[in-house]
Amino acid sequence: MAMAKAPKKKPLTFGEKFRNARNAGKANFMHNGKKFSTKTKKEVSKKGTRKTVRGMKKTIRQKSDLSKSGRMARRKVRKAARKVRRTNRALRK
Repeated sequence: MAMAKAPKKKPLTFGEKFRNARNAGKANFMHNGKKFSTKTKKEVSKKGTRKTVRGMKKTIRQKSDLSKSGRMARRKVRKAARKVRRTNRALRK
């Protein structure tokens, strides 16, 4: 008497794993041996993105280095760059 073979389960897709992890309240999940965050693009702050920092740097080049406004602009860029690095570090964890 032959035994019936159990149907093979398909591996979960990225979207299914993402949804399951979000519903379970997890911050990260693994897919194909890589670690991913459960945050969506909208949830990650767009305020301190690399494009913004690049645009600010371009503005600073146009201002005089010795002026007070130039110093303030450089400080603002450094602060935005730190925020981007912190966000990226948090997403990697």
